[in-house]
Amino acid sequence: MRFGLLGMLEVFDGERRVTLSAPKVRSVLALLLLHSGRVVHTASLIDELWGENPPLTALTTLHTYIYQLRKAIPVRRTTDAGPGELAPAGTPQPQWLRTAYAGYVADIPPESIDLRQFESLAVQGKQALDRGVMAEAAGLLRAAQSCWRGPFAADVRHGRALSAYATKLDEEWLRVVEQAIEAEMALGLHREVLGELRQLVMEHPFSEGLYQQLMLALYRSDRRFDAIQEYQCLRRNMVDELGLEPSRAVRQLHEAILNSDPSLDFRYADRPRPRQHSDWSAH
Repeated sequence: MRFGLLGMLEVFDGERRVTLSAPKVRSVLALLLLHSGRVVHTASLIDELWGENPPLTALTTLHTYIYQLRKAIPVRRTTDAGPGELAPAGTPQPQWLRTAYAGYVADIPPESIDLRQFESLAVQGKQALDRGVMAEAAGLLRAAQSCWRGPFAADVRHGRALSAYATKLDEEWLRVVEQAIEAEMALGLHREVLGELRQLVMEHPFSEGLYQQLMLALYRSDRRFDAIQEYQCLRRNMVDELGLEPSRAVRQLHEAILNSDPSLDFRYADRPRPRQHSDWSAH
């Protein structure tokens, strides 16, 4: 079984897509997958589904949703079986969704959930970046990025818990992209990241980190005038919309570009290698 949370909620049994049409059943599954391997308390599930005003039948209805999940995604053989083959009668098999004290646990291997793959690759990529192994860092971080098919559980109704996590995950995705670009720029791939950076600053017009990367990439691509223009664009966005000046770090970079400061010149860090992709990038 494979479960996708990064984009639309998806469940695959081998190559067969499992259909879950009921909105609240999908919300229950999303929250269970988000906390895979840990108990999700019944109270948390009810709060996610109905907020502060649950119906009197909330607990009974939740039990129905759990039953529907178990029916839609039944127990499978752990060995010697093809996709879709059920465990034979009388053969003990572990439940993927088990009842625990005051709640439920989705016992799913981390490698079967795209979110867990993303998190693992992001951590490994950041560690490689901190060690200064830029080619390895770029490969791992781009592999993490390729897990991303769209916003977290995009076709699932978000209650309080899912909504809060979606916001956190958007920020984490942006950090991963920034770190990947940092690693690639350390490999001398300044021109290669320009298009991506331009798109990103359009989507995040107040991100000083992205503008710093874009300004430096332009400068190192012999486009000093364009780099200065990008600073003016950021400053205009911040002053007009927020009433703030850019940070000292951005202003110092702007001044260094104006002065063609030699400290901005590229120093080769590592040798690039091809970008890696996760298994989820093809879906």
